[in-house]
Amino acid sequence: MAEHERPKGIGDDSLGPLDSNVELDGAPPHPSTSTPPSSSSSPSPPPDLWCSGPLLRAVQLLGLFDDCKHFVDMPLLTSTEEVTREFEELVEEAKRKKKEKAQNDGDKEEEKEETLPTRRSLLSVVERHFAPPGTELEAFEPPDFSETPRDFLPRVAAAAPSSSEGGEEKEREQVRAFALRVHRLWPQLCRRRRRRTTEAPTKQLQSSSLLETGGWSVVPGERFRESYYWDSYWTLRGLLASRMPLTAAAVVRTLCELAGKAGSSGGMNDLVPNGARTYYRGRSQPPLLADAAAALFLGCCSNANDAAAIEARKVALEVALPVAKAEHAAWCRWPRTVRVEVEVEGGSKKVASFARYFPHSAPGPRPEAWREDTELAAEFLSSSSCETDRKELWMALAAAAESGWDFSTRWLAGGVAGGRGGKSGERGKRNDGDNDGDKGDGDEATTKNPSPPNPRLGLAHLVIPVDLNVFLARAEAALSTLCLAAGEVGEAKRFAGLAGERLGKIDELLWDPATRSWADLALISSSAEKCGEDQAFRAEMRNAARYASCWSPLWARRRVAEAAASAAAGSSSSSSSELDLQAVSSLLSSGIICPGGLVSASLEKGSKEQWDGDNGWPPLQAILAEGCADAFASSSSS
Repeated sequence: MAEHERPKGIGDDSLGPLDSNVELDGAPPHPSTSTPPSSSSSPSPPPDLWCSGPLLRAVQLLGLFDDCKHFVDMPLLTSTEEVTREFEELVEEAKRKKKEKAQNDGDKEEEKEETLPTRRSLLSVVERHFAPPGTELEAFEPPDFSETPRDFLPRVAAAAPSSSEGGEEKEREQVRAFALRVHRLWPQLCRRRRRRTTEAPTKQLQSSSLLETGGWSVVPGERFRESYYWDSYWTLRGLLASRMPLTAAAVVRTLCELAGKAGSSGGMNDLVPNGARTYYRGRSQPPLLADAAAALFLGCCSNANDAAAIEARKVALEVALPVAKAEHAAWCRWPRTVRVEVEVEGGSKKVASFARYFPHSAPGPRPEAWREDTELAAEFLSSSSCETDRKELWMALAAAAESGWDFSTRWLAGGVAGGRGGKSGERGKRNDGDNDGDKGDGDEATTKNPSPPNPRLGLAHLVIPVDLNVFLARAEAALSTLCLAAGEVGEAKRFAGLAGERLGKIDELLWDPATRSWADLALISSSAEKCGEDQAFRAEMRNAARYASCWSPLWARRRVAEAAASAAAGSSSSSSSELDLQAVSSLLSSGIICPGGLVSASLEKGSKEQWDGDNGWPPLQAILAEGCADAFASSSSS
């Protein structure tokens, strides 16, 4: 989901404290979903102000705000030049006072420490030049929202009461009442660009870190004031259940617009960024755009003559399909997709291509978590660490954030940033899935290495995640469905074939018969940079049966089979019902299933990271619940 450094929630402060005298410069009228994507006419935000530079560094070092994300979400009321000039004047004043003090104290040499203004003076400058976080947007009630939607959740609709079914009837009513309470939260979470007010005087917002889009969308809530990529897929599923096709279409359109706004970070031109902020442009998230567009199209097919449904299907085919095709191609290119060499039963080796998380830009600490990242570097990287080690850490943190699993012991399978605990020249010890920890060379190194290693040091970009490749298989199946609906029969067949081929490779090379589950692969190489496009990483299986993601292929089987059947693409790997039943059986005994639902990890109870231990996340519930249901349905039909 979005980066959950703090728990999400829903409240009236989702946008931060709103100032009624603040408005956007040239805010357009709220568009309908039929409006084509267009870039904002407001000035392009200067990325160095919110993404890097001395002002950001000073604000975060002095701890002006408890949450690092607070400052980078504050819109600018004046010009970049003005706030920079005032900040530089503060620094010069601080230097002058420091020099005077050193002279008065009789110090011959000036201290080499960084000179910063006082916290109070810097806070005064920030409060004069910036508006509260999130004031670019406003909450509103979308046009297709109804307090009690027609045909809402028909499967839990109350049946006729009877003496024998009184308990069941009461339970259905309770479920429906709860679902309606959740449904009625949508107006609190829908956002559009803040409109002009008639009140004067007003302050104009000159620029911000927000990647503006033309329509409206839905946000997670609280400190997550903007759209997030893979959150939006699950949001869309909920909107369709709430009979809100126009808002669902607006969510898809927003993702497509964001894909066109990430191009300034090299290689991100065709990818949807992590979220709708400039500081997210260097990384993406799990590729669910095609899946979302297919869900939108299929979810609106039953109302063939409904104007809103017609508009939603149009967005899926005319707006989302070309963007989703380009995104898929980007994920299938090096360095996001790499060739791996895996040793199979009997000692032979096979080479195949799989995808991994690999942000295109991770030049330093994440701006929205600046202090956390720099403190991690200070704690685990020695002062003599080379710049390569720091770059490796920034890449590892960004890759974990791109995965949505930020953070988890799962990524220790790729090694440890800075090579702590491993042989010289290697990337540190790896988590091989055993309870007794990692197996590395060198007793001395082992005693010096934190035990267990901090999960945030895990090299996520050196892991082939099974669930990422499942998402891509579903994306290929979804693209097949959309292409068929658009009359692109050849393309539909091609994508269906790709989906079947990918799922077949997952079954062949990522299935672990010992645990009866699938597993991630750890890439073995002296450095990520030294393994080029034409070379293959040596890979070893890791994490089998440890994490909920190990059963994610269950979620792809039916979708891939349906795409192959619809496109007449021939047989697919979707016939592995026996494999799926084995996986369901191992899931039941894994420790992943607990009272109340699924947890992220079966063995990592001691970890404090949110994607470990007893934490359960909604996407995991949906993926495995639907995957298990599909496995049983397939078994029954065969």
